[in-house]
Amino acid sequence: MKIFRHIIVFILMTAHVAAWAATDMGDVWGTLPQKIVPTIEANRRMDMTDLYRAGQPARAATLLGGEAEITAMGDNYITVRLSESNTLQIKRIHTTNGTIYVTIQTLYAPAANSRIEIYDSNWQILDAHRYLPEVTAGDFIDPTLDKEQRYEILATLLIPTIEYTMNEAGNDIEAHATFEQTLDADSYRRIASHLILHRTLQWNGKKWQLTPMQ
Repeated sequence: MKIFRHIIVFILMTAHVAAWAATDMGDVWGTLPQKIVPTIEANRRMDMTDLYRAGQPARAATLLGGEAEITAMGDNYITVRLSESNTLQIKRIHTTNGTIYVTIQTLYAPAANSRIEIYDSNWQILDAHRYLPEVTAGDFIDPTLDKEQRYEILATLLIPTIEYTMNEAGNDIEAHATFEQTLDADSYRRIASHLILHRTLQWNGKKWQLTPMQ
């Protein structure tokens, strides 16, 4: 009777874990193609997932000799610190044309600067221009300024850096201009009042659109 009880408990626990794995991003992280995360082996990624689900620090050694850690994981979103200066976000989005995955890799060197890539459900890369507007430094400048003022500010922003973030709650992408981290204090102070540092790329079910400035 005791053995039978243990079997039932084991089956229930296994079913619970399997259901969780099917709904969160842990299974996705563990089975990613190596090309997406070349610095972390698949078995180590699966270990990280298990640790996170167990409520433990979800860390693993990387092939570069550093340490990676899952910092957030939900049904459709995961954030991983790949190194002290590099993070990766992955967002799963279900569309009428199938599932896509958005990856946002951000380098902090020292200014936060992100690269967005989009993949299909088989992890074949898609043309990001089909989904994303081109965001430039000019999109963070007060639109009421005249042409000459805008030109002067753009000339100051020689290295326009932008950090992108997503989250579990929705499919919008938040864009944050990190210009302050690339300029000296005086240069930034001169233009700061003319900048709008946060913009939103709103998801409409098919693609993202840059929302108007408030």
